[in-house]
Amino acid sequence: MTSTDQAETRSSTARDPFLDVIRAFAMVAVVANHYLYTLLFRTDQAQFKLEMLQETGHPWVTWPFVWELQAFFLPAAALSFSAAQHTNWRVFIGRRVWRLLIPVVPLAIGLVLLQTTTSAAGMGRCANWTTGLTCAVAMPIAPLWFLVVLVPLTIATPALARAWRGPWRIVMPLAVFGFTLLSDARWIVTGAAIPLNEISVWLLVWFAGFAYADGTLLKVKVAIWWWIAVTGSLLMACMVAIGPYPPWLAASPRTSMSAMECVVGVSLLMALRSPLGRIRDRRLVDLCVRHVGDRMMGVFLWHYFTFAVVISAMGLLGVQLASTVGVAYVIQRAVIVPVALLLLVVVLRWTQWVDRVRYPPDRHGLDRRTTS
Repeated sequence: MTSTDQAETRSSTARDPFLDVIRAFAMVAVVANHYLYTLLFRTDQAQFKLEMLQETGHPWVTWPFVWELQAFFLPAAALSFSAAQHTNWRVFIGRRVWRLLIPVVPLAIGLVLLQTTTSAAGMGRCANWTTGLTCAVAMPIAPLWFLVVLVPLTIATPALARAWRGPWRIVMPLAVFGFTLLSDARWIVTGAAIPLNEISVWLLVWFAGFAYADGTLLKVKVAIWWWIAVTGSLLMACMVAIGPYPPWLAASPRTSMSAMECVVGVSLLMALRSPLGRIRDRRLVDLCVRHVGDRMMGVFLWHYFTFAVVISAMGLLGVQLASTVGVAYVIQRAVIVPVALLLLVVVLRWTQWVDRVRYPPDRHGLDRRTTS
């Protein structure tokens, strides 16, 4: 976050301990998911293959993290809501898209180097990817779908935030649900969902962030949030049992199952809002917020890259990487995870300068108070 954005945030929204905590915890959960659930191994044909644990007979591992993606999008929308209403829309979009995309530049350079080195070392194409990339590069590229969603949402935020009033606060979420149902119907009949639904379903969480910022969500009693979370979870289980929805969460294409994940995830977070806010100042939580939550973009971009470097190096050095959960898997992760985290700390220090690259118009004294 640049100094300009920090000033803007301070002037428009007081720092919310609940949002601080869930952002940091979500990033920790993402790192844990990717480090523990990613399987890289050699096939019988001596090719490297990349799979996720939930897609190899362990779908249950994703269910405890139903709140994870919502904990990213809800704070982003809540903290943007006031600024989106009162800041010139060009300035708002320019600053935020700049902040999202500039850190990708050093990552792109790193990906080119990783592709070159792993190809030269004999890794070859990833067996279950059609892009011609090595598995080492496929890993850190895969989560970039997050930016494919976040950038369009950011661009649309000024218009959405200014429309968020009166009956539109009900119409807009219902429209997303309706669009998702149409996409489901197309997916069930033809096997292909409406492509735009990959982004549109996350509007539900974005709107929840607006409702948090304007105080609407805070009026709902905790008991009702728990009821929604439990009822929604049971409905999701029924959707999996009846079909055709996959049993793991965050599956693609985004369907009504994804929409229910949004509802359940937000409800669960709101049900736990009070206890989560109270632990903000505890030493370990504060450490997590300052070193993970406040550098969330950097951690997101680089955590999978460092994991890919470590596990690929082991595979290329001849280690028989585990393809299933067992003793070998546990022993290997006991080595891979700490080394990848250590490398992540080093990379984050090397790339810290990126956070200080200011949005060009701000360097020329652009008035932050300009409104449209």
